[in-house]
Amino acid sequence: MADEPVQTNRRGRSNAAAALACLLALLALIIAGWAAWQQRWLRHNSIDNSARTVNLEERVVAAEREVAAARVQQQGVQRQLEDVQGELRAARDARDGLDQRMRNLETAIGQISSQQLQGREALLLDDAEFLLRAGRQRWDLFNDADAAARAYTLADDALAQVSDQVYAPVRSAIAAERAALVAASSPARVHALDTLAALRQQASGLPIAGSAAAPHASENGVLARTWRALSGVLRVERDKGASPAAADARIARELLALDLAQAQASLLAFDETGFRDAVHGADALLAARFDTDAAGVRTARSHLQALSVVRTATVAPQLGGALAQLRALRASHAMQAITPAPATSAVQP
Repeated sequence: MADEPVQTNRRGRSNAAAALACLLALLALIIAGWAAWQQRWLRHNSIDNSARTVNLEERVVAAEREVAAARVQQQGVQRQLEDVQGELRAARDARDGLDQRMRNLETAIGQISSQQLQGREALLLDDAEFLLRAGRQRWDLFNDADAAARAYTLADDALAQVSDQVYAPVRSAIAAERAALVAASSPARVHALDTLAALRQQASGLPIAGSAAAPHASENGVLARTWRALSGVLRVERDKGASPAAADARIARELLALDLAQAQASLLAFDETGFRDAVHGADALLAARFDTDAAGVRTARSHLQALSVVRTATVAPQLGGALAQLRALRASHAMQAITPAPATSAVQP
């Protein structure tokens, strides 16, 4: 009975040892499995790392290739940029040359335009001077105020087209002289001159008081009237034994023609006093020596009496001032164009 506890203890120890051995075996198996899993995991990670490394190397190589290609492309772009900059410099130089040529062309065109303007203005000034001279000569030679005034108007129109305002005083002088010419060509004065000319033509045909008929009544041709007009001032001829009455009639007609010519001359000379004296003398001669009952004598006296009460003489125009002023200005401008400008020296500090 005493051996049963001992056997029981031994059996318990054996079971404990077996359990411990099983536990240890299980633990060793777990450790071996973990070690195997660890190795497998490490191998798998190594493979993944190798793949990643290869992939990274490939990506680095590709990146290096891309960088090399980009560098090559950048060099190409740089060369293109340099070519474009060269073309821009060439275009800029061409533009500068074109600008210089345009400036030279504008300068040349300006000079040509200035020369044309100067030539045109010179022609206009020549025309104005010619017209002023022609108007003055027309007045001096023929006392034709209308034609002289028209010439002065044309001269003023020519000066109005000149751009230089230095000739403005000349236009003022032209206007003043033209106004004097217009005043001198008043209708009353022109009518008086025409009336006196007609009376001078009729003087040789007016009947003398106490005479039967007027001499040369049949001589009404153009040549006869021209001869009487030319010989109405003074005529010297032989009487060839003519009667005193015939000689006295001829003298009376000559005196009448002289009075009428004196009236014309005074009117042309703007001598109003002499004009009126000559008109009164002619009217008195008609009343004293001619047949006042004749229609021609009455008509002549009525014309003379009408002239004696009409103011026909005005102030004589003084011409030539505008022409002299224009010539002086043109001479001064010509001297300024010939005389070179004085050289200016730079002042050194």
